[in-house]
Amino acid sequence: MEPDLSVTVHGIRFKNPLVVAPATPTGGARYLRRCFESGAGAVVVKSVSDITAHQDYIRPRFTILNRNAYPWSFSNYSSEFAAWQTVDEWMRDLKLAKTYADEFGSVLVGSIFSASTVDKWVELAKMQEDIGCQMIELDFGCPNVTASAHSDVALDGAELGANPQASAEITHRVVSALKIPVYCKLTSEGCNPVTVARACKAAGAHGMVVLNRTPSLDIDLETGRPLLGGGYAGVGGPWMMPIMLKWVVKVIKETGLPVSATSGIWRVEDIFKAIMCGAHTVQTCTAIMYGTRGYGVVEHFLKGMRIFMGERNIPNLDAIRGITIPQIRTFPELQRIPKENIWAEVRQADCTGCRLCPHWCYYDAITLDERGKATVDPDLCDGCALCVVLCPPDAFDLKTTGETYYLGPYQPKVKRRTHAEA
Repeated sequence: MEPDLSVTVHGIRFKNPLVVAPATPTGGARYLRRCFESGAGAVVVKSVSDITAHQDYIRPRFTILNRNAYPWSFSNYSSEFAAWQTVDEWMRDLKLAKTYADEFGSVLVGSIFSASTVDKWVELAKMQEDIGCQMIELDFGCPNVTASAHSDVALDGAELGANPQASAEITHRVVSALKIPVYCKLTSEGCNPVTVARACKAAGAHGMVVLNRTPSLDIDLETGRPLLGGGYAGVGGPWMMPIMLKWVVKVIKETGLPVSATSGIWRVEDIFKAIMCGAHTVQTCTAIMYGTRGYGVVEHFLKGMRIFMGERNIPNLDAIRGITIPQIRTFPELQRIPKENIWAEVRQADCTGCRLCPHWCYYDAITLDERGKATVDPDLCDGCALCVVLCPPDAFDLKTTGETYYLGPYQPKVKRRTHAEA
């Protein structure tokens, strides 16, 4: 029997947990149709704002940091704002998008990026509800903007998301005016996201989106000038997965609210990690914008999910949702294996004699023969595993007399991947 990928949250059925996150790929009716055609369970539309400065884009606005690590551990660095259309133009696009959502059996989620007044936040949310959006996302975490001179709201973007009181005020006003669920998108900037999540829950929020990209800065080394538009920008990418997973768990444990996980989703395995950490839905944008499949990555993800679940006889996502949470140990409970029970070994046939590993051993446990091939003295080895993860030909194994929390089969120690595998 084919596994069931459907998810039901707040009485709303998602045919699968994959959600296209609000960004360039959801920035107009024709793009939104492609999102729904891809098979996504839901689409969060490009966030709307009534502030003209947030519709006025810089060019260029996308680049990649540590590009040599692409496509597996790069950082996307960008500075894009709200939907480029006027509010009226955007609402016309949303009306079309609603027909597409109904056609493909998907969920349409509205989104607000910023607004000139708190009343305007409410008005923009109500307009999207009236069009037929089934949920609303309040973006309290955009890394690309600060308060506008044209806004009466003292805070904006990640600055707003770092202020529990301001976030809660907007949340309360919007929730009070709407009949549909309202989610708050959190930021890691300047405040414990759990603190903001608690405040927003108290204000009536129905769920959280965890976690937005991080406000950041990179510069040109010759001139010192900030990249892109000359100011701060947002940085994200696959490297954010461990950070995002941590906050997914913490927000769920502290609030008990449903969470939509976002930032760092790049592989099929990432989707399952987010769900195992408790997420109900999983949002992706970087995989569409920076990958090699475009909108087709959604179909690729769904196929991979079915294979993964079928191979393990996982009937549905409820069977694995949150299984990580009770397994997380506190600091005093962390597994501490005695030194004599764990050590590294070298597979001589795979050792290339590169002579690098002694630089990574701080216990003098590694010796080299005349060919440069390594041997480990288990009595001196501390079992720290640094040589295991850094060895270029992956010639080391970690041995233990018992169970260890180390690397699973879907987190290879060293595996050279090609661009085509992205």
